[in-house]
Amino acid sequence: MSSCLICSLENPEPKHFWTIHKIKESDYYTKYLPRFDLFTNEPIPFKSRESYLLTDFCNKNNLKYWLKSQTLEAQKEYLKNILIKRKDLKNLTYIPTQVELRSWENSVGIVTYNKLFKNYYKLCLELGYFSRGFDNITEKTILKHNRSLNKNPILCDSREQNLLSWGNKEIKITTLPVGDYSIEKDNNNIYIERKSLNDLTSTFGPKNYNRFKKELIKTQDLGAYIILLVENDFNTVAGFEYSPHYSKHTQMTAVYLFHQIRTLLQEFGCWQIAFCKSRTDMVEKIKFIFEMGEKAKNLDIQLGIDYRLFSHDI
Repeated sequence: MSSCLICSLENPEPKHFWTIHKIKESDYYTKYLPRFDLFTNEPIPFKSRESYLLTDFCNKNNLKYWLKSQTLEAQKEYLKNILIKRKDLKNLTYIPTQVELRSWENSVGIVTYNKLFKNYYKLCLELGYFSRGFDNITEKTILKHNRSLNKNPILCDSREQNLLSWGNKEIKITTLPVGDYSIEKDNNNIYIERKSLNDLTSTFGPKNYNRFKKELIKTQDLGAYIILLVENDFNTVAGFEYSPHYSKHTQMTAVYLFHQIRTLLQEFGCWQIAFCKSRTDMVEKIKFIFEMGEKAKNLDIQLGIDYRLFSHDI
């Protein structure tokens, strides 16, 4: 929307509707710019201006059912337009990651894009996005262990408060420039940041958001790369209503959390985020990542998880 449909003010702020017209922003949009679910034709609930203008369905199931009812060409056109709209309205730079796509309310993941377009990354480059350096993968991709970690100790940052259990693997406590874990020899400047759900909501909350942003700036300046791994799977994190750290008044919902994550993913190409099933699963993922070496930077880890490409996922 470029102007208020009541007074024609260009690019009104959210507070404009109540301050000038004594109408809630939500009521303004549902009255003057109503949107309806393309599958059920029911009114789409207003959550935020951004969400409302970019949403065509009340939930992702309706999106999936609607897509199934369309021709192949109609499906491709609709999903292609999602990427175009997001890029234009949100000024996106980098090709959206699997986490970004899955956390958008009105989208499907890379798996679906690959089924329809064969190569999601090629499509995004054609639409004007910049590459993060990720290689396209499918369910048939085989991830390679490019080296052994024998006689290559795991380095753990001295500030790590909840050390992962590494079994018989040699661990050395040290001070890392960024992140919580790395390896002693030939780490390819890759660092792992470990987060529990509570850690995650704290990191991306109002108090610590800028602190993590500064860490990403430092990571970028060092030419390093952070892979942030979460101890809970994606659906668990996406499904929580309010963080235990904050009251409802802080809006630390899953929607807000993923908005914060997406913002920094678009601002910095030196990191990514993925979600594990447990702390034990996280240890296995970390070992695999370090065994991949430099190639780990070219993999959307969450997409690899969703395709079940890590050997212990099979």
